[in-house]
Amino acid sequence: MSRIARTAPAGIALTLAVTLSACGSSGGDVAADEKQTLTVWAMGAEGEKLADVAEVYEKANPNITVKVTPIGWDVAHQKLVSAAAAGTLPDVAQMGGSYMGEFAELGVLEPVDTKVFEKKDFFPAGWEQGEVEGTAYGVPWYVDTRVLYYRTDLAEKAGVSKAPANWQELQDLAGAYQKKAGTKWGLSIQPSGLDTVQNFYSFLYSAGGEIVNEQGEAVVDSPEAVKALKEYGSYFDKGLANKSVQPGYDVVKDFGNGRVPMFFGGPWHVTLLNEGQPQIKGKWAIAPVPADASSTSMAGG
Repeated sequence: MSRIARTAPAGIALTLAVTLSACGSSGGDVAADEKQTLTVWAMGAEGEKLADVAEVYEKANPNITVKVTPIGWDVAHQKLVSAAAAGTLPDVAQMGGSYMGEFAELGVLEPVDTKVFEKKDFFPAGWEQGEVEGTAYGVPWYVDTRVLYYRTDLAEKAGVSKAPANWQELQDLAGAYQKKAGTKWGLSIQPSGLDTVQNFYSFLYSAGGEIVNEQGEAVVDSPEAVKALKEYGSYFDKGLANKSVQPGYDVVKDFGNGRVPMFFGGPWHVTLLNEGQPQIKGKWAIAPVPADASSTSMAGG
């Protein structure tokens, strides 16, 4: 497999919101002023909008054609794995931070040119998500955090007037939603699959746990991590959360119809709720993740 042309214009990665460089299909090295095609895979809503950005770039750089392929997040990981095995990865791909170690080990990622993209220009936590054993393979495009989304109207019906501030209040509210407000579930969290960690991290970090400590040692069996996992699992044991969630599940729809009154989500959910569920305008709110030892969310994207 040939790697992305090292002399391709550095500005393209920045224009394309700093996605990842990967083994791709463009062939060998070419001069920056030669005609060339850059293939890009982008996920979710970003993938749908990126073609517009590419058109602007192509007008300013007429020797370059940018082919953007939008891919849904529900199938993104499998498509990337399959393409890596077949040697058909694009030149640039958007990836979640949780993918980095896996694809770096496969040897299909090109190290970032740190003369063009400097670590000091980014938030440390964002930059470090693209590093594997000290080498940067991805440049941060965007970083967001997770908060608790909850239905205020259904909370009032359940006799609760404020957001849950700690684990006990979160579980109490989940139960009250079911018993007093008639919701199907109390909280939406993932029971399994690649993205489960994005829900679990809020529990893990709030309990004071880590995946790897500062010495590089795996500490997923620490007392704090075990405590967090037990708390997380209790939602399924008590029937407060669905044990069987289908790939591509749309929590926004169930949040709108009242089947699910709480979920952990990012800033993009504000737009999805405002545009897709206008009937609940003014009937929901957000709050920091409920605390154990602390209220600590994740930085991801």
